Amino acid sequence: MKKKCLLFLFSAFAATLFSGFSMVEPNDQTEACKWFIPNIFSPNDDGVNDTFLPYSDCGANLLSYEMKIFNRWGRLVFETTSLDEGWNGKAGGKDLPSEIYVYYIRYTTSDDIEKETELMSGDVFIIR
Repeated sequence: MKKKCLLFLFSAFAATLFSGFSMVEPNDQTEACKWFIPNIFSPNDDGVNDTFLPYSDCGANLLSYEMKIFNRWGRLVFETTSLDEGWNGKAGGKDLPSEIYVYYIRYTTSDDIEKETELMSGDVFIIR
């Protein structure tokens, strides 16, 4: 009986791991960007999903970008202004524990007519 239960839990975990991203659509006023943001990653140096890195199709419309990640106590553990720089699950050079972290992304786009700043937030889970 324990094996069946364990197998079920593993299956549910695997389903979460492989479908672990969310897509954020732009609002109705702008067609500037679509975002693909993982909600889980495993920074264990195996070369697969080692970095939390949102992807965007903003291209040349992206004027500025800022991402901040906080632990559950509100402590800032990572920040960047580069869309190419992801988070490796560390703070101060040390591995952070497996738990949920909150991200905030603020970005500004322009379509040559108007400039718009958007704020997105969500959570990401580290698995070690």
